[in-house]
Amino acid sequence: MSSWVNRIWYQFIQRMVQVSGVGYFGLRSRGQERVPLTGPLIVVANHQSNWDPPLIGCIPERRFAYLAKKTLFHYAPMRWFISSLHAIPINRDGMGIGGFKETLKRLKHDDAVLIFPEGQRCMKGEMEPLMPGFLGLVRRSKAVLQPVGIAGMFESWPRGTALPKPGRVFIEFGEVIPREEIERLSDEELISLVDRKIRECFAVAKRLRG
Repeated sequence: MSSWVNRIWYQFIQRMVQVSGVGYFGLRSRGQERVPLTGPLIVVANHQSNWDPPLIGCIPERRFAYLAKKTLFHYAPMRWFISSLHAIPINRDGMGIGGFKETLKRLKHDDAVLIFPEGQRCMKGEMEPLMPGFLGLVRRSKAVLQPVGIAGMFESWPRGTALPKPGRVFIEFGEVIPREEIERLSDEELISLVDRKIRECFAVAKRLRG
């Protein structure tokens, strides 16, 4: 797929997800204008459901790359579809060396990548502690960090349920954490900061969701 066709295709899917998100989940958002339009960007968000990636990615003008389990690439039509949306294959239990290298490659080409530092969907609707695996990407890519909070998808599609139900979903895009601040912090301080920023966005999203 040529680059301009891919761009149009991505925008088409993005608009389709927007329409379905608004219609089915009552999707609303705030702060999307804070998303940088250029340069390497790691978007870090809390994780409530399997629909988090498309819902978060359908709002900003910028195109995101997503992490997807390798098993999804085994079926040819699904492989074509998620590859057309810039999915990066990762191991079931983590990013793995291949996933790390490909994600780093995307970031070094000034792409934006959406990741969920909790490592899995939440169990009870609240954030889990962050896993440190994303720090290697942050340190080696020179990307800035964009905290995001999503609220409402746990109520619509919690773990263990087959299909989502209609609901009210709100997404809050926080202020970017600049490179200068990232580089002056230790790993422990950076994890603490990212955790706090995502939780702040999550709290705002819950409040504005009503």
